[in-house]
Amino acid sequence: MDDPENWPWLVARLDLNQNSDPRINSTRNDSNGQGTLSATANNKSPSLPKLGGTFIPIGIILGVTSILFLFLRPRLKRVYAPRTIRAIRRPLEPSPELPNGIFNWVVPFFKIPDTYILNNATIDGFFFIRYLKVLRNICFVGCLLAYPILFPINATGGNGNIQLAMLTIGNVKDPNKLYAHLFVAWAFFGFVLFTIVRECIYYVNLRQAYLSSPHYAQRISSRTMLVTGLPDKYQDEARLRKLYGDSAKRIYLPRSSKVLAKLVKEREQTAKRLEDAEVKLIKMTNHARNRN
Repeated sequence: MDDPENWPWLVARLDLNQNSDPRINSTRNDSNGQGTLSATANNKSPSLPKLGGTFIPIGIILGVTSILFLFLRPRLKRVYAPRTIRAIRRPLEPSPELPNGIFNWVVPFFKIPDTYILNNATIDGFFFIRYLKVLRNICFVGCLLAYPILFPINATGGNGNIQLAMLTIGNVKDPNKLYAHLFVAWAFFGFVLFTIVRECIYYVNLRQAYLSSPHYAQRISSRTMLVTGLPDKYQDEARLRKLYGDSAKRIYLPRSSKVLAKLVKEREQTAKRLEDAEVKLIKMTNHARNRN
């Protein structure tokens, strides 16, 4: 019973020869043996004409929209420059107008300081513009680190890829050259973390300074507080005034609107009956006049 010859199916399953197993290296080379790091990946390399064909419609749309913007910007100020109209900004001071030329407004636009945006717009708008600048800086530093270092290494990797594929990591044949990608990734990731920490500190400090400034203290929104989840015993104006003291100038307690909703519904029904009666009276009058 213990003789292996009596168990031929078990002996067949114990064959550990992996040379004919198609699943080996399937993750690296995918099912056809043409993965990202495969030597035969150049057969499906993206080409420059295909890339150009992708950018052609995008360039056309960009050109048309840019021309429309340059043509309509000085003519539709209520759309593109509503803050420069004094009637809209009253009683506040309007924003300074930009030149009405085609391109002479670009330099004055980028010369507007961030402090002006912070003092004349909301703090959310200021931080949104700063967020866009942070993204710009991250992309610029990433290109500054990756392009001069990784493009030459990838292009001279010697793996035989062509066209755009020769600029990818799949064209690197020598494993030792991959350390360059590792160090560049570390440097870029460290810069991103440094930027995030710096912006968080800047955000906290500026927000605290802005909320405590006299300019912001004049707004009603800075002196309004919404308190939710009050216990039943504190849902009384006298108790809340005793709790908050003289710091609370006005206290509003929203009540149930079921009674008001019922009255509004009755009013709408009455108005509907009145309209129907008026229409009926008009029809009767016209019918009597036509009969006479």
